[in-house]
Amino acid sequence: MRSENASCVIDSHKVGPVTSVDVAADGSMIVWTTEEFVFFTCVNRGHWEKGSKEPKPNVINLTMSSADESKFADELETEPPWQPVKFDAATHKDEHGLYEREIITYCGVLQVRWSVKEAKRVWEAHSENNAQPARLDGKVTQMDGMVYRHMTVGTDADIVALEGEVVKSLHF
Repeated sequence: MRSENASCVIDSHKVGPVTSVDVAADGSMIVWTTEEFVFFTCVNRGHWEKGSKEPKPNVINLTMSSADESKFADELETEPPWQPVKFDAATHKDEHGLYEREIITYCGVLQVRWSVKEAKRVWEAHSENNAQPARLDGKVTQMDGMVYRHMTVGTDADIVALEGEVVKSLHF
């Protein structure tokens, strides 16, 4: 893909159209979905500059474990593809000054969460040694219904609106 407006094109995975993108508040991380996959990469200031000669960043696949895929096989077969992925971008900073603690998305009634610190660790290991696995399994939670909207508030509260139902608060 070539675009006059693009600063950096990330094309490590040719698996269909991108259905959602989210960028960390400081611009250092990007997550995106296709109908079948969720991806993560880290970028630096040079990637955002027009005409930069920065090499394309490595990409890791954010996945479910094989055990979770087996456990939730019925839901995965009948539910729609991945919903838009996003960083939690909580309303406070953690002890390291980061707003983002987790990456969150939904696949039907399944919520999948990945630790940003773990994603960065796996990305760094893969970037240093391409023989390292380029995937990170997330934590799967089965919800009571399809999620309409999700928001993280404060240090540990998730507000989830289920389609056709009232808003529910979850604590993790």
